[in-house]
Amino acid sequence: MKAIREKTRLTQERFAETYGFSLSTLKKWESGNRQPEGPAKAYLMVINESPNVVKKALESITAA
Repeated sequence: MKAIREKTRLTQERFAETYGFSLSTLKKWESGNRQPEGPAKAYLMVINESPNVVKKALESITAA
């Protein structure tokens, strides 16, 4: 999880804000206290492969 965030070069706060995660959940994932499951895990895999595409898609939703 942390590797995905670091690949985007975002802080925990900015990553959570950008991609719609709660900061608390993100911190739990990164500390190993919890693991992403189901849709969150799939979403993280997409972010890992195409972070800018996901970001642009989310921005277009917000602008609409």
